[in-house]
Amino acid sequence: MVLLCWAQASAETIRIESPANQATLVELYTSEGCSSCPPADRWLSRLKTHPRLWNDLVPVAFHVDYWNYLGWEDRFAEPDYSQRQRDYACYGSVRTVYTPGFVVNGEEWRGWFSRPSLGTASPRTTGHIVAQIDRGKLQVEFHPEANDTHPLQLHVALLGFELETPVKRGENRGRLLKHDFVVLGHAQHPFKLHGSHYQLKTELPRTSELAPRQALAVWVTRSNDPRPIQAAGGWLN
Repeated sequence: MVLLCWAQASAETIRIESPANQATLVELYTSEGCSSCPPADRWLSRLKTHPRLWNDLVPVAFHVDYWNYLGWEDRFAEPDYSQRQRDYACYGSVRTVYTPGFVVNGEEWRGWFSRPSLGTASPRTTGHIVAQIDRGKLQVEFHPEANDTHPLQLHVALLGFELETPVKRGENRGRLLKHDFVVLGHAQHPFKLHGSHYQLKTELPRTSELAPRQALAVWVTRSNDPRPIQAAGGWLN
């Protein structure tokens, strides 16, 4: 059974905007079948209280499926998420595919375990994202800083929070894993150029998973380049 990705009881229009400078997109590649991933999951969860969350900091957690053979099948894992990490490796942004692995604004980042905080300030002005959600429909505009007519892709990710999994097998057997910023659904669309800006109307991603709290993250990339140009995010409920 496929469920709508967020509570339809909320009929209000939600508006999400990026900052003027480039926001920081933090991607965690993780797995419930990986014994070294829970500390990284906990580190990412702490960003829920970051003072710059959704202002210029957009965290997402992609659960990969290549550790499912170890005895525990991660219910949040998707082959497409594993392929996204491989795309970064093919592009040269990361040295190898592993978990837990962080990618910050398209570049490998290994400092999560030694740094208490993550700097988010960026001097780059890349463009402005404006996203509006109304009754499950999403409209996104991107106004590039320069006169850019390159083919672009829009990425839309539904995020789940306060999720728990009691793991019964595999490397994390007997542990209760807690997750935030989990990508429950991800879609990408060709961004259409309308004059000097890009615009797209689409539906929100759908998922069979329910989460106590949800958010939406959107980001823009060039076609065939996984590195984000600009990102934005915000709470849905």
